[in-house]
Amino acid sequence: MSTTTPVISKVDLLRRISQGHRALRSALEALPRERFGEKLSTGWSLNENVAHLAAWEETVPKRVTAVLESGEDPKLYDDIDAFNERVARDARGT
Repeated sequence: MSTTTPVISKVDLLRRISQGHRALRSALEALPRERFGEKLSTGWSLNENVAHLAAWEETVPKRVTAVLESGEDPKLYDDIDAFNERVARDARGT
């Protein structure tokens, strides 16, 4: 198994990110709001999963900036599982 990461151009990467955002937004807009409380096979509700995704998306700009400035990927959270649980709890409003 190769341990190298395939090279992707900035244009292709931005296109993939944009396509992913459009597809996610379209899927979420198509769902009635009352379905966001439904539990999924993960044990979390759709709302908790979307909040989790949004929380991690918010960390990307900070991480990219830090890597570009220092060459280091910052450890933004001491306990990733605790961060994920806090995001899910906040989404539940508890």
